[in-house]
Amino acid sequence: MNFFKDKYNILGIVIYLAMLLSFYIPGVSREDSVLVYMAVFSVCFVVYWVLYKRNREMDIGVREVLYAAIVLRLLLIATEPVTSDDYYRYLWDGKVQNAGLDPFLYSPLELTELHDDVVYPNITFPEIKTIYPPVSQVIFLAAYFISPGSSAGLKFIYLIFDIGVMLFIFLSLKELKMRSGLLILYAFSPLILLEIFLNAHIDVILIFFLSGCVYFTIKKNPALSLLMLGFSVLSKTYTLIFLPVVLLYFFRYDKSINRIAKNFIFFLFPFLIIYFYRHGILNIFSVMENYMKHWYSNNLIYKIILYLSELTGVNDHSVTRIIMFALFVISYCILLIMNIDLIKKFTFIAIFYFLFSHTVHPWYLCILVMLLPLYLSYASFVWTGIIFLTNFTVYNYLKSGVWEDVYCILFMEYILLIFFLSIDLKKLKNISYKEPERSISV
Repeated sequence: MNFFKDKYNILGIVIYLAMLLSFYIPGVSREDSVLVYMAVFSVCFVVYWVLYKRNREMDIGVREVLYAAIVLRLLLIATEPVTSDDYYRYLWDGKVQNAGLDPFLYSPLELTELHDDVVYPNITFPEIKTIYPPVSQVIFLAAYFISPGSSAGLKFIYLIFDIGVMLFIFLSLKELKMRSGLLILYAFSPLILLEIFLNAHIDVILIFFLSGCVYFTIKKNPALSLLMLGFSVLSKTYTLIFLPVVLLYFFRYDKSINRIAKNFIFFLFPFLIIYFYRHGILNIFSVMENYMKHWYSNNLIYKIILYLSELTGVNDHSVTRIIMFALFVISYCILLIMNIDLIKKFTFIAIFYFLFSHTVHPWYLCILVMLLPLYLSYASFVWTGIIFLTNFTVYNYLKSGVWEDVYCILFMEYILLIFFLSIDLKKLKNISYKEPERSISV
């Protein structure tokens, strides 16, 4: 069915266009633009839900969906990010590499010869070296060549990768014999539009490689699956949590350790990129350690455990982080051995990873959006729909200069999340899974 033959689909896209044009209104202050962001997100999410409900049972024309999705993304390429300034670090890392320097070796503060009036003054924590892995660094360098002083170059590259994500999702839906209308859950997601193409976050790169990993795993092609996963890990390292899932998935069908070891080489192949950053790459571990020790935001479970530890006289964030890590490991091991299909394992491992993380920014959840068309988790759908409310923290920060979670928002977010997660898990218990037979590509 042609997507545009339904007048309500056309109306939905027109509403999207009108809302996204709000970011071009002149004279809006930085803090008020955060309110505009939240208003746009809420309206678009309602439209997004209606589009999904109307098309979920349809085999719609994927070409028309892609055209509409691309137009919405192009509309945001010329906008300036609103609720995050991470892109200044991306631009800086690209600038450093263009000067022939290793961003893992030097903090922005140290490279005084590269200081300017546009990028450098807006970098948060300029005394800290970069935390972004090599594949992300390659993207930063490429974006610098396209547009050195703005986010437009980044967004143009993101668009290319994002089209790839949508194609991988479509191919996965086709392989799983699911309706192509489900692609709407990714193509028109407000979280993807506003966090990737408005705020210019790099997460679409890891999503591209992870969506490729999912597709090639479904196709029983371990070599390409592990290759894509390797690139994903080098985009953002936390996707390493999916490696045991993929290896165990293939081990179920091929008990040959030698064959699995041979295919594992494809996972290691992307790590050759590290050679170009060999002089400073090890510094990433100290930066990540600093992040793990001192950052925490938007996680009610973390706050509750910290509060309980303070009641016992242990006012130590490291204890809280150890407890959170232990909870994740326990849930991870249970999910790893559960008899559920690949997509559900990916989904619930990602949910529990964020559930027990010390920091959960809105763009982190984009990975859940990528998995939504393949498995509609209520928890994922609701969480990616309400996470925008945490931007009240950004709004208050811009007003007062103090970064502090808004607790009424935090409680509402986690009560809804845990409620819908319990529904998901209850459904999971009642599912008996049997993987269809298919040979593995060598």
